[in-house]
Amino acid sequence: MVERTKPSPGAPLPSPRPQPADSGGPRISVRIDGGSRGEEYRFHFDAVAGGAVLLQYKSELAGRQVEASRGSLAPAEFERLLRGADIGRLKAASRARPARIPPCSVVGVLEVFDGRERVEVVFMADPEQAREAGYRMPAAVSRVTERIYALAAEQLGLKGADAVRASGV
Repeated sequence: MVERTKPSPGAPLPSPRPQPADSGGPRISVRIDGGSRGEEYRFHFDAVAGGAVLLQYKSELAGRQVEASRGSLAPAEFERLLRGADIGRLKAASRARPARIPPCSVVGVLEVFDGRERVEVVFMADPEQAREAGYRMPAAVSRVTERIYALAAEQLGLKGADAVRASGV
C-alpha cells in the first residue's frame, strides 16, 4: 500500500534522483529542494537495507555542493534508522500536509518503505518558511529527517546535522 499526498499549488515538489541499486527491499529516502535564486538548497539522501547510500547536497548559502556521493551505512545503522521511522505516525503525517506551499519554499518528500508498507510525506523543510506559512512539521517527520541530516553530515565529513540542515534558506 502506498500513502501519497498531492502537491499543493506553489512550490514544486523535489524531482526524483538516481537511487542506489537494491533488490526492492527496505528503503528510506528524503528529497528536499527549493530556495530562491542565489539561495538554492538541494538535499537528496537514499539508503537501502544493504547499506548503500546515495547523497546529493547543495547549499548556495553555505557555499557547499556534492553532486553525487556514494557511501554506505552499517546494516545495524540502517535498521536503527528504519525502526525510528514509525510508519503509523508517518501515515498520519502524510495526511497533515501543508495546505499551501509558497513559491521558492524549501520542500521535502520523505519516503519510507519497510519491506511491507510504503509511505510518502510532503513537508516544508525550512523551519522559518514553515512557520511563516503556518505549517508545523510533524514530530515523526522531524525525528527521521534529523537523523538523516546527521548521517549525511557524517558521510560528508561535516560536523553535525546543522551543517546540512535546510534552514536560513
